[in-house]
Amino acid sequence: MALSSSSIFERQWIVDLENHGIDGSFRLKHLLTTCSDPIETIKEFQERNSIKLATLKSALKLLDLHNIRRTEFHEMVIADMTERLLTKLRAVGASGTKESSIKLEQQLEKSFKLYRVPKIRPVVLETLKQLPKVPDRYLKVIVADKEFYDSCAVSVRQQIWLKNDRLYLDAICPIIDSYVAAKTKIMMSVDQTPTNFFTCETTKARRQWPQIQDLISMVGDRESLYERLIDVIRERFIKTADVNYCSLRMELIMAAHDANLDSIIKMDVCHDFAWCLDACVRDKHLDAQQTTKLKNILESAKKLPTEVVGDMAMIAADAHVVHFLSSMSVKVLRDTAINCSGHLPRELISLHLLLRLLTLGASAHHVLSTKDASMAQTVDALVFTKFLSAMMALIIEDVIR
Repeated sequence: MALSSSSIFERQWIVDLENHGIDGSFRLKHLLTTCSDPIETIKEFQERNSIKLATLKSALKLLDLHNIRRTEFHEMVIADMTERLLTKLRAVGASGTKESSIKLEQQLEKSFKLYRVPKIRPVVLETLKQLPKVPDRYLKVIVADKEFYDSCAVSVRQQIWLKNDRLYLDAICPIIDSYVAAKTKIMMSVDQTPTNFFTCETTKARRQWPQIQDLISMVGDRESLYERLIDVIRERFIKTADVNYCSLRMELIMAAHDANLDSIIKMDVCHDFAWCLDACVRDKHLDAQQTTKLKNILESAKKLPTEVVGDMAMIAADAHVVHFLSSMSVKVLRDTAINCSGHLPRELISLHLLLRLLTLGASAHHVLSTKDASMAQTVDALVFTKFLSAMMALIIEDVIR
């Protein structure tokens, strides 16, 4: 009969122990089946594998009086020693010195060969986690054992992902899919509630989604992992034209901002643009300082590579940004109508910026798919002369009524 995977795993770690001179159940079975005196053999086995501590004998007798089994005692000892060792490893790792790295490597050299042993694995995992750079020879073993790979800390897997793009994609793609599916479900919801897609969460709350936090923790401060993640989001947006990927792009850079990941913030040239728009969406207001900053960013974008302009367009295409810009545009038109200023839509300076941003967002897919950003900020004159003029006439009629 075929052995189950758990049975195979148990056999492996027992063999690992015995290959390194530590008696296991296979060794005991062999001794009992080949000895002439089983009782004496068991006593010798117990003596050879017992805790060698002179003061322990009297304590064991006391434990016997309380009917505490040897197995229970040894389990408690192992648990206590493991916790003490893990605490020590964390302290060594926290020091961050060259000497601490050497100590951790020495510890890993001693324990790694027994990583399959359940009682030793926590020590191996903690040592790997605390080591700033895990040698390649260990990473290769981790990659070959999926169960062990899944148990490793994110900091260890990050080092694997830097060299293994397939595993990185396997890790991030299901999370991206989950995010897009959740966003789509909310967008398509028709429940009768006082809130809607645009008001059910604050900007801060959206960045606390488990998917966003998981992706940010997986990236950490590794610039190449962040860049690859953005590449995947960009490629998917080009393929599907789903604006939920634009929201993901926006929320990731702002989540990195919240987490103070300076290396990520500095390398993402879209950070200032996203940060400014996020503040506008949060405050539901566009002040003079933000207006000037956004104008300067849009002007400088004309000299940037097409891919960067495409990323900025994705951020401007975030559903919440589009909702804010559209709401502000209507507000500007309505305020103009109420105040009877007599200005035409094309004469409203603030409206020009809002429409440039809306046009940029609307062109995101075109810019990225064609690599042509020449018209990314060009607002069609008919929008001012026809559409907005007609819309303003309707607003005036509404105000008069």
